[in-house]
Order: sequence, then C-alpha cells, then structure tokens
Amino acid sequence: MKRTFLLTLLLGLCGITSVWAEKTVGGDFVCTTEAVLQDGKYHFASDKFVYEEAFGKLRFTLTESRAFYQNGMKRMSFDSFVLYDGSGEAVKLSADDFTGNNNKPYAYMLDGVNGTYCCGTWGFSSAADDYFEIILPDGVELGGAFSFSFVTENATMDAKAFHIELLPGDKLEVVYMENPQAVVDLVNRIGGKGTSKKFKFVLDSSINPRQETFVIGTEDKKILIKGSTLSAITTGIGWYLNHYANINISWNSLNEKTSKGGAYATLSSLPLPEIEETRTCDAKYRYYLNYCTFGYSMTSWTWNRWQQEIDWMALHGINMPLQIVGLEEVWRMFLTLEENGMRKYNYSDEEAKAFVAGPAFTAWWGMNNLEGWGGTAAGSLNGGTWSGAGGVQDDAWYVRQKNLAAQILSRQRELGIEPVLPGFSGMVPTNFTTKTGVATDVNGGKWAGGFQRPRIIDPTVARFAEIAADYYACLTAVMGKSKYYSMDPFHEGGSISSGKYAEAYKAIYDAMEAAEQGSQWVIQQWQWDGNQKLSLNAVPAGRLIVLDLFSDGKPAFDGYNGYAPQDAVFCAIPNFGGRSGLMGRLNNVTDNYFAYKAKYASIKGIGTAPEAIEQTPVTYDLIYQLPWMGEKPDVKVWVSKYAAARYGKDNAVVKEAWELLRQGVLNYGADAIQGPVEDVWAARPNLNANPASAWGKTLNHAGGTYTKARRQMLIDAVY
Repeated sequence: MKRTFLLTLLLGLCGITSVWAEKTVGGDFVCTTEAVLQDGKYHFASDKFVYEEAFGKLRFTLTESRAFYQNGMKRMSFDSFVLYDGSGEAVKLSADDFTGNNNKPYAYMLDGVNGTYCCGTWGFSSAADDYFEIILPDGVELGGAFSFSFVTENATMDAKAFHIELLPGDKLEVVYMENPQAVVDLVNRIGGKGTSKKFKFVLDSSINPRQETFVIGTEDKKILIKGSTLSAITTGIGWYLNHYANINISWNSLNEKTSKGGAYATLSSLPLPEIEETRTCDAKYRYYLNYCTFGYSMTSWTWNRWQQEIDWMALHGINMPLQIVGLEEVWRMFLTLEENGMRKYNYSDEEAKAFVAGPAFTAWWGMNNLEGWGGTAAGSLNGGTWSGAGGVQDDAWYVRQKNLAAQILSRQRELGIEPVLPGFSGMVPTNFTTKTGVATDVNGGKWAGGFQRPRIIDPTVARFAEIAADYYACLTAVMGKSKYYSMDPFHEGGSISSGKYAEAYKAIYDAMEAAEQGSQWVIQQWQWDGNQKLSLNAVPAGRLIVLDLFSDGKPAFDGYNGYAPQDAVFCAIPNFGGRSGLMGRLNNVTDNYFAYKAKYASIKGIGTAPEAIEQTPVTYDLIYQLPWMGEKPDVKVWVSKYAAARYGKDNAVVKEAWELLRQGVLNYGADAIQGPVEDVWAARPNLNANPASAWGKTLNHAGGTYTKARRQMLIDAVY
C-alpha cells in the first residue's frame, strides 16, 4: 500500500529544537530539510542527506560517511528509535522488525516511557552497501501518515551518511525545520549578504496540514516568518516586504540594490511586526508562464536572470511554473537513442537536430505547431547564421540548454516549487513513419497559414507506450521527474483525420502515468472545440488540471461545467505577442476569481500565462495575492497600498495617479481584447491607425484619464 512518510531526523549536530521533543527519550534537536532532484536522486536542500525511490522496504544505507569510527567499524549510536502513526501514537516494534546485512538484526529493543519504544545501537562495517531496514510488523496499520525519529545525545556524526530509499509511490516530507538554507539564501540574494539575520524562518507543517499557511510575527527581536511549506514561507516573506516594509520586489527592481535609495525603504531597515498575522491559501495550484513566454521574453536569458525570476516566483507564491528549457536536448537524445548498437529510430544527429526549432520558436514547436523552424546553421554558437528551416545544428546550444535546465530545476525544487515539465503528447517529426514504420496521423496540416505541423502517433498502435517511455526516459535524464506534465496535442486547430481523440487522450495519460505514478496532466484550454472536450472524461477524474487560460478576458468555465470532474485553474493572460503597453483587468480579475470559485468547486488554482513578461507588474502582484486574502478585497484600497510599496512610502500625488490608472487603462473587462493596449504612435504612420499590431487594440487618448495619469506619473521619474 502507499504510505506517506513524514520525516523528522533528530540529530544533535543540527542544533534545532525538536517538534517531537515532548514524546522522545533523550535528545531535543531536529534536523530536517526538503529534497530536490539531481542526477536521478533526490537531494535535500541543505545537503544533509539523500534519498531516492527504489524497490524494497524502508531502508537506510550508510554511504560515504564521516561518522566516527570504533574498532575499525563505522558506528552510529542512537538512544532511541520512535515510530508514530498518523494520530501521533507510538507503534510498538521489536528486534525482529529491524534487519541489516544478511538479515542479521542490528537493533535490540528496549521498553521506553510514555508509550515510546526504543532500540540501542546499530553497527556497520565499512562496506558501501551496509544498511538496516524497518519492517512493519504484521497487522500494523499506520493510516495515512506516520513519522519516524532518531533521537540522540552527544552524537558525533555527519548527517550526509544517510541514503534513504522509499517504496514507489511513497512520499517523504519535512514536518519541521528552522531557517531552511534555501530560504536564507533567497533573502540574502534579494537584500544583500547578512539580510537573513534580521529574520527567523520556521517550516512547520503542523501550522495547517490541509492548506498552505504562513504566519508573520516577531520573536527575539527578529521578524518571524513561519510557513506550513517552503512556498508558504517565501510567500510570507513577499507579503511582509509589501505590506509591512513598503518594499516591492518586481521586474523594475528585482533586488534591494536596484532601488533608488534615499526616500525609498531598503532591506537594511526593516520594521518588526507589532501583531501576529496569519494567512491561508485557497488555491492549491499557483501556475505561471506560457510556452510563448520562453520565445518572446526568455530566449537569451542566462542563469543570472533566471535565478532572479525564480526568486520572484518564490516571493509571489508560485508553486507550479512551466519549465521547457532543455527540451531541445530531450528531443535530440530521444531521436538518436541507440539499441543494440543501432539507432532505434533511425535518425542521424543532423536529422534529429533538423526537427528542433530555433531558440525564438521553441515555444510553438513545444506546442506541436511547427518543426525545425528558425534553427541555426552549423557553426559556433556565436557565429551561426539564422535560417528559415533546418533546425538547431549547433551542439553548443544543446549543452547550454541542458546545463541551464539543471540550474533552473535545482533552484526551483530547492524553494519548494514543482515545475510543470513538457510531457509526451504523441508528437513526432513528419518523416517518423518513413523512418520507423510506426503509423502516424496528420495534426491539422499547416499552422498559422504556413508552418508545417509535426505528426502525431496513432494512439492505438502497439508501440505508442514504448515510444512514450523512451521519451520520458530522456526527459527524466535532462529534467528529472515532476508531479506535473504539460501536453497540448491539438493546440490551435490541431486535429487528427482518424477522429481517435478519446483514444489519444487515454494513450497520452497512460504514458504519463507509467512514467510517473500519481502525476497530473496540465492542459491549456485555448480555442478548444468539441473534440478537446473529450479529455475531461478520457482522463481519470482529478488527474487533469485544466488551465482556463484566458479567464480574465474570455472565461470558459460555464461552457464546460467548471471542467468537472477535473481540476481547473483560473488564469490571466496579461500580455499577448510580446507587445509593449500598459493594460490590466484588476477589478474584473478580482470579481471573477471569487465569483467563479464560489460557483465551481473544481476551480482549485489561480495563475498567469503571459505570452511575454516584464511589464505591468501590478497585475501579477494582485493576482498572486488574491488566494491568500480569504475574501474579495477592495481593489481601490489595494492599489493605494500597492503604490506605497512600489515607491517606498505614501505619497498622495502618486496614489492619485494610480487611482486614475485603476479606473482607466487597468480597468478593462472580460472583453476578449488581446492586450496590452498600445499607444497610437507605435503604429505605422496612418491617419486612422488602429490597431498598432495584429490582434491588438490601439489606445484611445480621448478619455483623458490615461494622459492625466501619465502627467501625474512624471513624478515617479523624479520622486
């Protein structure tokens, strides 16, 4: 059966107070941390210990330990071992429940006090495969969750000694930790070295086991931020900065060093909260990004810019961003897989690369819209020339993207952010049948009038599962695994002549489930037709997360009964096409988020799916704060407070300007306008210029509020 393991390792060297101290015999220190995927194994963020999923019982392996030696033996002494069930009651274990190498018992049990059962000393030889196992006694039922604790006095050992393996489907979670290193590092990055010393951070899942919660307060003359998850803690930090310190971390100033100083608040002077504030989130999913963002905004980003964006995500409470950096390398690996010394799918290196779209077009390639477009000709990364088709031939680009993906994913997981990875939708090159003999179908022919779409494997062919498994193996090698996978097989007019839509959705889901048991499929609701609606019942209930992508401009919940029986996310698209301009739907987003959530229980998240970013940050600040508010806010009041945070202190003139913006250009409704609205001077010279760009809308200056607000906002430039 599946079990959830809540881990609390109580080790003297960690120097942190234990959440279980009142239940244990001896020792009162806890050392816990969260895990991130790296090199196929889950590493805890503080690098204290490592675990991975594997077959077998709950097993602890001593590897590469710097634990103290005794008589040539690596030895770790524990004063007690405690196993608690979901209700907090101790489960009685005997010596027969513990085995080591060759099934020899490595523990002897002693009766403890207050229902606690203890064991003595484990001894290990220097062999790398030494271990001991916990074998649950027959008849022991632990319910939904239990925890186990090592309790020690005067221990002298290195916690990196532990290698922990879990049964497939089991989950290891942290229940308590003070000052998680990932959070400390985050605050020091945005505020400068030593800023974290002004804070105390506490990860404590007991604050609210059901919904993510943060608490802001004061302890020992420090700002206290407690959270039930790492994401809750980082959200609490962002909330504190905006609502207490008047510091707004946005694309305009991604750290304290970029603020203007003088009249502006900085992280060098932070107020202590006078009363405790608790905030609970009503959105399980907080989604971010769009495939298009990786084309319009992120194509040339290096790690320095990426880590700033990830910090921004953490401070805004985003817990499931799309992540497709490195997709090029996944497909290169997949198409050139070798089996028995031969290329399994018969693609040469050059042919595989010819399928991969260029950096500026990766987004549309990833959504099955085109193939091989905008690639570089052979040559160095800096010296390659751009061409129309031909794919990315430069090996250096694949190496760059793979390495960058590893950095992005490591940081995201370190901060409790679960990436949405690009899963297998059945997409293959147009010549896949010729190369492999596997039956494929057209996927809508041409996209956007002229781009050749890839083909899609016939979902009923026997090899679909095998091919998908190969893809997921390559994806895991580059990006690791996730709870969430994104697939959009019939995006923007995609179709199959066979009409096997339900079969396709089932095959795609089954392949994902085989690759990562219990994962969820994230799908975009964008220009759906009747065929795409079939996904709602072709996939088991609760295993599909539907992004109602344009909820702010053209919500579609009513047409699909809230997407039941699947989960849904209320999303906004603040920007289309990478256009520059100022536009928002602050009132509309606020009203509709709370209205639709009240109407449909299936709506369990909120998010933004911008085609481009780094403009109109006020929209994002509001959207990601909404699920932590508990009730619908007064947007006028919220914008007034936002202005104070943005500029560091209250200023009546600036607040007046922002109120004009709220009433005007930030007050569009559900009108399906693909924003932002552009200034007339952005258009080609024309006495009747409207719109300035395709699918856009040109700003009408006749109303006067935007012009007046601009005049007021000149103060911003000299403030």
